[in-house]
Formats: sequence, C-alpha cells, structure tokens
Amino acid sequence: MKRFLAEFTGTYFLVLAGTGVVSIEGSLPFTDPALASSIAFGGAVALMILAFGRTSGAHINPAVTLGFLAAGQISRNRAVIYIVSQMLGAICASYTLMAVTSANTNLGNTNPTGGIALSILIEFTFTFLLMYTILYLQQSKRFTLWSVAVTIGALIAVEAYVGGPISGASMNPARSVGPAVASGNISHLWIYVASPILGALTAVMLCCRTHGRQCCEACMSELKN
Repeated sequence: MKRFLAEFTGTYFLVLAGTGVVSIEGSLPFTDPALASSIAFGGAVALMILAFGRTSGAHINPAVTLGFLAAGQISRNRAVIYIVSQMLGAICASYTLMAVTSANTNLGNTNPTGGIALSILIEFTFTFLLMYTILYLQQSKRFTLWSVAVTIGALIAVEAYVGGPISGASMNPARSVGPAVASGNISHLWIYVASPILGALTAVMLCCRTHGRQCCEACMSELKN
C-alpha cells in the first residue's frame, strides 16, 4: 500500500506542478515561459525522487516502470500496481487543475506541434536517454539519492526545454494521459504512450547488451537486500 501511495502521490504532484505551469505559461511574467515549465517539471521530478525514492523508487512514469520490468528489476504484479497508481495520480492531478483554473485552459496537453514524425522521434529518443541514465545511476556506487535526484531532474528540465516546443516533451505516458482524459483530447495520445515505452525498452536492451544481463541481476539482488 505504501508503494501505491508513493507512486500515486509522486505522479500527482509531478503532473499538477508541471502541467499547471504549462497551462498558465502565457500569463507568467517571464520572457521565456518554456524555461519556467521545464524547470517546473525537472524540479518536481527531483523533489519526488527525494520524497519517495526510498519507498517505491519514485518511478512516477509507466515507461520507466515497464523498463524496470523488462530488466527483471520489478515483479509483474508490482509493475501493474505502479502503473495503475501513476495513471490514477496523473488523472486526478488534471481534474484538480481543471477545478482550480479557467474552463478554457488546455490542462497542459501534449501535442505534436512540430509534426508527428519529429514528435515520435523526440519522445522515443528523450525517453531512451532518461531510462539509460536511470539504469546507469542505479548500478553506480558513487551516487547518493540527492545526486540522483539532481541529475534526473536536470536531465528532464533540459529535455523539456529543448523538446517542449516541438512535441511537448512528455517522456511519460501518465503525464500525457492525465490531461488527455480530463480534457477529452486524445487525438494524438498514442504518440505519447507508444514512443516513451519503446524508448525505455530500447534503453534496457542496449544496457543489457553493453553491460551484460548480470548487471541487471546484480542491481536486482541489491534491491532485495
């Protein structure tokens, strides 16, 4: 139950903070609203890792959870619980945002403004980089929870700033599902579900190829201890 609550709460605050800034970025007193939204997403992820990293691992992302499942570092039952928690957290966050903002807000929907093909490429590549970085940090002994939080948060902030104007830089199916369900705009949702998942799974495949399956097994044995 505590892992369910951790993933639900972590994803809830990630989506609420990140999409909240996106939905009002036009009225922010900044010359570069995209920078504000990227910092919001990166900062929210860093804080959620610090808050829930030792409880559930702070996946707060179904693509990351499926990546860990493919690597054999999480059971199938726990993966299902995590993904359900993440989706519920994201949807609740979007309905919360809808309740406290004006009716004409876009709730932070992700759309392929730079074209479908380029958006698919960005979502795939950026999630690949995210998952591979997570796997690298996990197997390294040099990183503390604080340094992991700062590294992952900074990576997401940079990716959101670069890819945001083109694809929305979701890199997280739950982050896109929440606003899509609440707003009823699901026309391009498949991009933001399929591409991040494929990117994360490809990162796991490459990691196992370059470091060997024993690397994932070693990480798994540590998680059990």
